[in-house]
Amino acid sequence: MASRNRNPVERYVAALKDEIVHAARTYPRAPMPYAAIKLSNREQMQQYVAMRDNPQEWAKLLREQGLYKTLAYMNEMEGRYADSGIRDES
Repeated sequence: MASRNRNPVERYVAALKDEIVHAARTYPRAPMPYAAIKLSNREQMQQYVAMRDNPQEWAKLLREQGLYKTLAYMNEMEGRYADSGIRDES
């Protein structure tokens, strides 16, 4: 009897929750986690140089990794960048 008195929005929320749970249980699993493949130092540097002056890439990294991990990454890669001898062409 309590189910007839439920707010209509609660029915939609319950239905959406059930769909999300079903999708999570039946969605195919990746063979390995995203970004689980270890890049070589050279590949890491190439990837960093490509994103280094791109604000959209930094914004994406901030959204995905958060401030502290992004700053740690930047600090590590800037150190490697300085040691690599790669020079800005700008």
